[in-house]
Amino acid sequence: MRMKMKTKRPNVYALSLLVVLLLEHNLYYLIPDNRIFGIVAISDCCVMVELVLFLFTCLNSKLKISRDKYTYLVLGGLLLTITSAIAGFINYGQPFLVGFNVQRLRISSLLFFFALSNWIKSKKITYSEIIKTLYLFCGIYLILAMVQIMVGSSLIFMHATDEGRLRYGSLRFWMSSNILVLYTGYILDEFFVKKSRKTQKVIWLSIVLIFFFFVTKARMAAMALGLSIFICLMIHRGSASAKIIAIVLAVLGLFVLSETPLGMDVLKILGGGTTAGDTLTVRNVGRAYYLGKTFETPASALLGCGYASANNARALASAYPVQFISYYGYNLMLYPDDNGIFGMLYYYGILGLVWWITTLAISFKSGLIIYRKKGSFVYLFLLIYELVTCISLFPTILSASVLAPLLFVLIREEERYCLIEVD
Repeated sequence: MRMKMKTKRPNVYALSLLVVLLLEHNLYYLIPDNRIFGIVAISDCCVMVELVLFLFTCLNSKLKISRDKYTYLVLGGLLLTITSAIAGFINYGQPFLVGFNVQRLRISSLLFFFALSNWIKSKKITYSEIIKTLYLFCGIYLILAMVQIMVGSSLIFMHATDEGRLRYGSLRFWMSSNILVLYTGYILDEFFVKKSRKTQKVIWLSIVLIFFFFVTKARMAAMALGLSIFICLMIHRGSASAKIIAIVLAVLGLFVLSETPLGMDVLKILGGGTTAGDTLTVRNVGRAYYLGKTFETPASALLGCGYASANNARALASAYPVQFISYYGYNLMLYPDDNGIFGMLYYYGILGLVWWITTLAISFKSGLIIYRKKGSFVYLFLLIYELVTCISLFPTILSASVLAPLLFVLIREEERYCLIEVD
């Protein structure tokens, strides 16, 4: 008698999530010009896939919208895209549908929340399967990035760099790191909760830090990640010896970094000094400009100025002005996304700021419940990072990314589990 081997089929919903993550990160930046066959933008493919998954879930599962705080936050986020499109029309005559279309990736990612919520509620995908998918995606992403920086400019296969611009004598890769912040939170959490494979967790955490410091070379993000890790280590319910070890490792890490150009710049920033290629000066100019534009009129103060379409010269001139920077002695272009909550105010006005603060407050409360019940600080870690970076980097939970839907679904599921245990 021939024995039949049972093989577990991959979960189609987990695969769908993986496809969304891949498309959002431009298929690991492996496709030149980020266009499939040189025609269709990968970001547009991501929009289409997210919308198809949302519509399929609506039609196939009789989607019912839950009346909970995270659903209301997503609905609020969708409302912001509408008010921002209205703001674009008021401020520079940009047609409403054009202003709405510019935000299509953010809109589709927020709608994906409802599909993901339905899947987990109907048990088509589990919490652990979402985490495993996240681990798989981030693991491959980090390995590819490590290989890329090892081969350097001799073989560029991750097409996310401007070859004409160097930072610290080598190429800088413009890759999204938002999802890696959530991944880092889980790695840290598992390091303390699980007694096995601690070495493996340390290795992955080291790779994440290398990604921030030597791949994207984002000084503010790298500094914020390190600071967030340190804060979480201090508040963790671990032994005093573990915290002493963490402090020693932090000091050693600072010493090693102080010997690198990026590390020296980070230390100068912390000390309030200037850096080579002083982006702080540029950001100061940007903050003053976007704050001034936002509060130019009562309407722009409330709704913001909206997103600019590439086909609207007046909108582009307002959103991306060229300003004289005295430090450099010449003109540079400003970007809202490089100016943290000031850029957010420019896009969404006071309404956007209220949504962001409300989201942080609700998520932080949920994170505290989870931390007190389980000792897990995954979500507190992400929120600490969000607060540390908010002045200089565009808020991650407001970005056109699947990160916010993932955060809302996962934190809601964890909180629900904790409250059930209490009852």
